[in-house]
Amino acid sequence: MQRLSWWAVVLAVCLVLGLWPGVSATAQAPAGRRAVATESGVATLAAMETLRAGGHAVDAAITAALVLGVVNPVSSGLGGGGFALVWDARLGKTVVLDFRETAPAGIDPRALDTRPVADANRGVLIGVPGEGAGLLELHRRWGRRSFASNAAAAIRAAERGFPLGPHMDRTLRTHQAYLSVDGYLSSLFYPNGIAIVGGSSVRSPALAATLRGISSKGARGFYEGAVGASLVAAARRAGSRMTREDLAGYAVIDRPALRFSWEGYEVHTMPPPSAGGILLAQTLLMHDKATLAGLGEGSA
Repeated sequence: MQRLSWWAVVLAVCLVLGLWPGVSATAQAPAGRRAVATESGVATLAAMETLRAGGHAVDAAITAALVLGVVNPVSSGLGGGGFALVWDARLGKTVVLDFRETAPAGIDPRALDTRPVADANRGVLIGVPGEGAGLLELHRRWGRRSFASNAAAAIRAAERGFPLGPHMDRTLRTHQAYLSVDGYLSSLFYPNGIAIVGGSSVRSPALAATLRGISSKGARGFYEGAVGASLVAAARRAGSRMTREDLAGYAVIDRPALRFSWEGYEVHTMPPPSAGGILLAQTLLMHDKATLAGLGEGSA
């Protein structure tokens, strides 16, 4: 049986490269032997620059994740979490890091019984964020460049400005009534009470400062000190039961990869609590049992 045994990192990160002249949020970057795919042209180009500067897949993944948290915070960011799937050629095995958000210790599960949760009570859904801890753990184990070097593109984008992409543009308009309640978000994205238009340049100096703190202090720069206190205070104002102890106690979890065989290959993918790996396995294995070739175009 063949093994898909390239050095690879796959990141799913759930809620900042200088703004290059002519770079749009949807720009594409050509690649030779290396490739990066993200939902943002800015993040993709930043990750490719990390590779060109001597970084490897883990460094590029960290760069991409941090830039995405700046340019598209409705989909990714330090307030969320994620997973990492790494093939470690030196160890000859696949490693999975689980850094999804966790529920605050004081949460009452009954608060989640009513779905959807009313906007006024959505703060109860805020989990203890894991992305910062996860990216730092990735770097501790496999990073080649300094974490500060991998974060530099994200910091520059936050300080100098980044182009507002189409997904952010749609989200800001669709959810203005909810998002504009927050004073800081309102100042960034709703100046004068009106959503900024797609393609506009946005700056986020406070996020740049947070990224600098993480780069210099590690986890303490996010989970402790002024940033940690501010995060907990904001979450509790919104209705979360999060505490400083929840933040301090956050830990990344190692999990065994989900493995299955398909078309002569041994596929390594994400295990639960990620749903993506199971869905991938089910889809490919159902494909083996179906006579799709004889169904014809448009038969679905």
